Amino acid sequence: LTESQFNLLNKIDFEWTVCPSPRRSSNKIRPYNPDDANENETHTPRNQEKNQEKWDKQYSELESYVERFGNARVPWKFPENPTLSYWVDNQRRSHKKFESGKPSGMTEARVELMSKLGFEWDKKNSWEKSYEDLVSFVKENGHARVPAKFPLN
Repeated sequence: LTESQFNLLNKIDFEWTVCPSPRRSSNKIRPYNPDDANENETHTPRNQEKNQEKWDKQYSELESYVERFGNARVPWKFPENPTLSYWVDNQRRSHKKFESGKPSGMTEARVELMSKLGFEWDKKNSWEKSYEDLVSFVKENGHARVPAKFPLN
């Protein structure tokens, strides 16, 4: 958090101490990332088809997430689907490469599909949107203790 973000949260009486949650085991193995593959391997028709199938599967997971939570802001550590968390982060990195003209797995069609879901490409804007949502929650509920399963968090 930046100092400005910290101050904004304090301004709405954000509670920094929460009840401890049960320990979760974390998976240290990173899921397969097609954008990390060897460039020659990625461009063979067979691998492109496999990569598209994997992308489509993760996109479908993102659609389900949006349907359930009302937004496409998958947390970095989403215990129900860690692969989706990693995939979403990877899409941002791929998009950044794509926008700067570097090779990546991102395409205009993918950008359009994800944008239709309300995907936020810039994490900073994502934080600001989350903050706006939190301010609305505080106004409505009188506190900043958003339940873990709150549909709009």
